[in-house]
Amino acid sequence: MIAEATTLLKFLKNSTQFIIPIYQRNYSWTNKQCDQLWDDILRAGEDDKMRFPNMNFHTHTTYCDGKETAEQMVQAAIAKGFTRLGFSGHGFNDFRPEDQEVWCMRPEDVPKYQTEVRALAEKYQDKIEILCGVEQDACSTAPTEGFDYVIGSVHYVEKNGMYYCVDES
Repeated sequence: MIAEATTLLKFLKNSTQFIIPIYQRNYSWTNKQCDQLWDDILRAGEDDKMRFPNMNFHTHTTYCDGKETAEQMVQAAIAKGFTRLGFSGHGFNDFRPEDQEVWCMRPEDVPKYQTEVRALAEKYQDKIEILCGVEQDACSTAPTEGFDYVIGSVHYVEKNGMYYCVDES
């Protein structure tokens, strides 16, 4: 997939149909998130030449399988003109611990991750809005409290009590 810049009107006129997977339909937004989305849409739609605001909410760091630190990602986002950046480290899975060191955050690192992202949000508040999220596998029962948002994912499927990583297929 290749990402390319476009205007909001061109994006909306595209014939692509977006489908929200069933495992993500249970997540709900509060009025705050709905209001923010609506404000962004109105702002982007005011001028046909205006591009949709640069933002990303699926950002990994060295806390999981990312290659860069959180601050390096913030600095890169600012350099690219982003208005918002959401971190979404892979939450630890509580069902297949052998993968913990491969691509998940370790349970003891989750508070450090949240603290660092919150500190960066404060440090760079005049340049970019920073959110602290988690990408949580559908099979996981790990807690998601303390995050601004949760991305639902399916990296594993369960059959007869065994968990199989679909990323390894």
